[in-house]
Amino acid sequence: PVLLDWGWTASLEEAELDGLRNFVIAMSEMDTAGSATALKKLGYVNNQDHRSPERSVAFFAYLFRPTGNREAMTRSRQEFFEQRRREVEADKAAGVRERGGRKITSIPKSFMMVTRIFGLLRGLCTTHEVEIPLIDIMASHARLGLLGSSYQEKGNVQEE
Repeated sequence: PVLLDWGWTASLEEAELDGLRNFVIAMSEMDTAGSATALKKLGYVNNQDHRSPERSVAFFAYLFRPTGNREAMTRSRQEFFEQRRREVEADKAAGVRERGGRKITSIPKSFMMVTRIFGLLRGLCTTHEVEIPLIDIMASHARLGLLGSSYQEKGNVQEE
């Protein structure tokens, strides 16, 4: 499979594609542990994942949340960043705040592209006030993809 973004392309290795599929399925099921494991398998890491992997999951849940009108998106953004502010304060109080805050230390090119595509779709949907469940749509295709891969691995489908 190949992703295309007006000149930016990324080829996905089968393991990477399966990791992405597992991630969006876990996110759609609100499975924090499964999402954190899938992020790690995808190669996404930040400097807080060793102590708070649920924060990365919460970030991507926010990023991949359903689209909506500008007011709803503004409200959800404010709520998310207020929660992040509370986490920073709690980290400082507990003496575990990393110098410079939360930083991405590894993100695969293909996953970066997926987040960019979601951002472009979100902006388009917000502009036109279209509400769609992005992660649920991705997860339904991911489930089909995993089924197809499993079927092919068993030798039940011939490649053309």
